Amino acid sequence: NLGMVIDFADLSAMVGGILGDLDHRFIIWEGDPRAQDLLKLDSRVRITPFNPTAENLAAYIKQVLSERVDLRRLTGRSEERTDLRVVSICIWETENAYARA
Repeated sequence: NLGMVIDFADLSAMVGGILGDLDHRFIIWEGDPRAQDLLKLDSRVRITPFNPTAENLAAYIKQVLSERVDLRRLTGRSEERTDLRVVSICIWETENAYARA
């Protein structure tokens, strides 16, 4: 027992890509008629197949992380076994407003 749930480097590798792709971006639903024009103006715009509400973003991040939580896939250390699971994701919009999935 290492005395920790998960190594921070492994956690960062799982979370970093998802959050880095969404953090400080203009996120717009693919069904919005302005989506493609905005992407042409700024390559940092992110287009999603769902309405990018805080609730939907929390659910999306939870789904993606749940798929990545298996450390054996992440690290390639087949002898390592984990019972980790994503329990909750919380997206804060303001100090007083958040969505949890």
